[in-house]
Parts: sequence; structure tokens; C-alpha cells
Amino acid sequence: MNPETLNAVQTIIERFGFPIFVALCGLLLFAAVFRYMTRALEKKDADFLAYVEKRDQQIDEIIEKHNQALRENTDAINRMRQSIEARISIENDSLGTVNGRLENKKTGLTPAA
Repeated sequence: MNPETLNAVQTIIERFGFPIFVALCGLLLFAAVFRYMTRALEKKDADFLAYVEKRDQQIDEIIEKHNQALRENTDAINRMRQSIEARISIENDSLGTVNGRLENKKTGLTPAA
């Protein structure tokens, strides 16, 4: 410590007494610790915010991949459904033609060309 600081400390102790000097030192120590902790927490909050943003982005990417797979699967299911419906329609048409021929044979009618 330099002589000016020592003279200032001596003056404070002489004016206010030693207990007040100790209280002021405690208050200054508390202020320094509080300031340090505040800055440390701000840095920790900023780091945590960056981590959360990164995780949010990863989660959004995963959700988008799942949504894309769901859309592709839905499209495939719809195409299969249409294919099955087309087959059923063709089979029904074929059965209708066969049933018509059978009825014509029973009644003796011939289909018109």
C-alpha cells in the first residue's frame, strides 16, 4: 500500500473508530464479491443461453426430419390406397363382365357389340 492510502485509513480510524472501519471494510468486501458474482452469473447466463439456443436448433432439426418422414410415409400410404382402390375397381369391373356373361348364358341373350 502506498502512504496516501495508509494516511486515509488512519484518518478514518481516528474519526469514526475501529469498529466503523471494520464495518466499512466488510461492506467494501461484500460489494466486491457481489460485483464479481454478478459478472460471473451474467457470463454463465450467456453461456447457458448459447447452449439452450444450440439445443433448440438441434431439436428443431430433429422435428423437421420426423415431419418430413411422416409426410413421405403419408404420401406412400395414399399411393398404396389409390393403387388398391384401382385394383378393386378393375376386379369389380371384371366380375361384372363375368356375371353379365353368366346371366346371358342363362337367359340365352348375347351381348351387343
